[in-house]
Amino acid sequence: MAVAGATPQDHLIQGRALFIGYIINAFNVYGEKVVKRQREWLEKIPGQVKEFLSEKHCRNGLVERSWRNSLQNLQDYGQLTAISMENQLALMEFEEGVIGELNLRGTKELHQKACSQFNQLSDNILAVLDAY
Repeated sequence: MAVAGATPQDHLIQGRALFIGYIINAFNVYGEKVVKRQREWLEKIPGQVKEFLSEKHCRNGLVERSWRNSLQNLQDYGQLTAISMENQLALMEFEEGVIGELNLRGTKELHQKACSQFNQLSDNILAVLDAY
C-alpha cells in the first residue's frame, strides 16, 4: 500500500510479491572477464541479497536459495541498447537486413550473445517458478 500512494485500491494488482532471485546487469567485460572494479562489487551481491532479502522474505524455501546465484548475468551490450531504442525493437526482434549495424562482426556476435543470455534468463525464471 505504501508504494501505491494515492492509487485507488481497485487499480492495484492483487496478491503478494515473491522474490525469486536477482539479475546482474550492465557489467563490462574485457578479455572475457568482468572488469576488476565491477567484479569486486559483483562479489558482494550474494551476501547482501542473503542478508536483506533471502533471510527476511522466505516462502516455501524458494527465497532461501535465491541468494546463492543470480538468475542470469546480463553484461553491458554496448550500442545494442541504443539500436533497440532507435528502432523501437526488442533485441530478439533485430533483423540483419534491417539493422545495418548487425553487419559489423563484433556487434553481430554481441547480439547473438545477448539473445542467448535473455533466452537463458527466461528459462531460469520458468525453472524457479516450476519448482515453486
